[in-house]
Amino acid sequence: MPDLSIMPHNRYLIPLMLSLWLLVNFSVVATTSPLRLATLEYPPFIYEENHQAKGLIVEIVQEAFRRMNQPVEIEFYPVARGLMMINNGDIDGYFTLKKTPERASKLLFTTQPLIQQTFVWFTRADSRVSYQGNLTAMAPFKIGVVGTASYGAQFDAAVAGGTLSNIETSRDFIGNLKKLIAGRVELIVNSYDVGMEIIRQLHHEAQIKTLEPPIEVVNSYLAFTRKKELQQQADDFDAVMRLMMADGTIDRLKHRYPANISIGY
Repeated sequence: MPDLSIMPHNRYLIPLMLSLWLLVNFSVVATTSPLRLATLEYPPFIYEENHQAKGLIVEIVQEAFRRMNQPVEIEFYPVARGLMMINNGDIDGYFTLKKTPERASKLLFTTQPLIQQTFVWFTRADSRVSYQGNLTAMAPFKIGVVGTASYGAQFDAAVAGGTLSNIETSRDFIGNLKKLIAGRVELIVNSYDVGMEIIRQLHHEAQIKTLEPPIEVVNSYLAFTRKKELQQQADDFDAVMRLMMADGTIDRLKHRYPANISIGY
């Protein structure tokens, strides 16, 4: 990889040098064997429509691998099953995943995040629960989460350490949302954008509200299995992501979607 730190800060020179480096390197390692990637339903960023993967993050991933001359096949699995499959080497990669110490010990994460998400509390519109930024104060309330999901280092540590122990798990956010509306839990947690999109789709806007401030802002990544030798693919993906940010590709893809859909970069 060329050392960009010693180059002049020219908005055209850096993308050009990156492009030339990628062209030389990827022409050597190009392959026709598809990588098998998995993802999850995560609207508005990732969703399945007519048996095709759609959404801004999907387009970013597909464009990156296209530039790598690396065919990919994208399938949909819940996080729990996807983690099992990638740990076993049944799939080559999964996106998007939050990087936790346990996951990083088993999976090969890229260094460039695909999305930066703001995680917040969701509660019923008539709830009197408030949040002042102190997770310990939320301990008395029953909290709905998705099993195996990570909600950021602070929330995960509060659960693992027993600070937040009144936890009820569901298979997905919709299950948690139904429990919240039925009064079986008092709070649920999720990405603000994803939670609001699902709530809008289910027409529950009048029944649900969010609490401020956010719990945490968290990065999520593409991860590869360690059961195969995919370090080169991970490195190349990071290099292409840097190029796509530098040459304006990411911005052009973002402009295809509503302005309120934010990926954090």
